[in-house]
Parts: sequence; C-alpha cells; structure tokens
Amino acid sequence: MGHTRLRAVTAVAVDTALLLVCCGVAWQVAPLRQVIGCASSDVFLVVESWLNYRADASKRGCAFGAYLVASGGASAAGPLAQNVVPASPMLFVLVGMAFATAVLPVAVTRQPNPEVRPQAARPPSPCSSPPR
Repeated sequence: MGHTRLRAVTAVAVDTALLLVCCGVAWQVAPLRQVIGCASSDVFLVVESWLNYRADASKRGCAFGAYLVASGGASAAGPLAQNVVPASPMLFVLVGMAFATAVLPVAVTRQPNPEVRPQAARPPSPCSSPPR
C-alpha cells in the first residue's frame, strides 16, 4: 500500500472513530480511543517518511524541526482549547474535519511515493534467543 493510500485510510479511521465517540456511550470510548491512537501513529509515520524522503540532507533538520514545532503546538492547543470552548460534541467534529483536511496535500500531490527499500538481513543479536 502506498503512503498516500495509507494516509487516507488512517484519516478515515480516525474520522470515523471521532464521529462514533460523539454518538457513543461511555464503554465505547476506550476502544475508539485506541483506534484513534493507532491510526494517528500511522499518520505520523507517513508524514515523517515523506519529510525524510523529500527534504534535502542539508535542510532535513530544519524541516523536521518545523514539523515537530507544528506537531507539538497542535498537541498543546487541543487541551488548551477545551478550557476556552465549552464542551460539546462539536469539538470532535471539528477535530475530524481538521484531520480529514490534513490528508489533502498528500492526496493531491503529483509527486511519487517515497521509495520503500527492503532492509538488509542483519546478523542475530547475541541477546536474542535461538529460533524454535
């Protein structure tokens, strides 16, 4: 599966889980939060692989720095927004819309997907147990 499709699939999973949290009951929230966490980690993986592939070696540190500042700022803004905006299911809808909108730059790009090269076989670690 290409990076673009993986990004789109995980965004749909997050959006669906967020909307179900709005409609759900308390016992459903924990598994849905798990789906959101797993899908979000996939999104971060895809974005970081795109940055690693597209950024020049001389500018890669600046690109990752800007990405981490934006990511950290957004992670801090979420809990702060709960203190400013009254609690309502609309917050989940807004987050879902933002997450879906974030897919657009990757989905509409004409750039090729990053190359996925197979890793070379590594010798077994002396700490690993022998295969059974």
